[in-house]
Amino acid sequence: MKTFIGTHTAIRLAFACAILASVTFVSASTCRAESSADKHARKVHSKLEKYSSGSYLHLVLRDHSNEYGALGALTDASFSFKDSDTNAVSKISYADVGQVRTDREPIGEGSEHHIRTRTLVVAGVLAAGAAVAAFEVR
Repeated sequence: MKTFIGTHTAIRLAFACAILASVTFVSASTCRAESSADKHARKVHSKLEKYSSGSYLHLVLRDHSNEYGALGALTDASFSFKDSDTNAVSKISYADVGQVRTDREPIGEGSEHHIRTRTLVVAGVLAAGAAVAAFEVR
């Protein structure tokens, strides 16, 4: 008498796939999924690593408050940040940061607001369009 598994290769293959699927399902359910807070903290940490120590940053925290100041030393769970108003150094957790921004506003005496190239291009296109429209109407 032949065994159940030994008679047909299709049955043997289906049985092996069922066992493999159940083992995969059990091992996947026991793995801890990374929380969204941990993922966000890793993204903030990698973004802050791109800046050198002393860089002027604008932080928008999770409680929607704004912090302006200089970046300090980075650690695994937090970083130091020197407030621009009070010069107080504080430790901020990566999970507490909502956004990291670099404000490109001109600061200091003698700095001027420059007209950007995009503004000039848009103004030129609008002027050309108005000239063509005026010529067609006439």
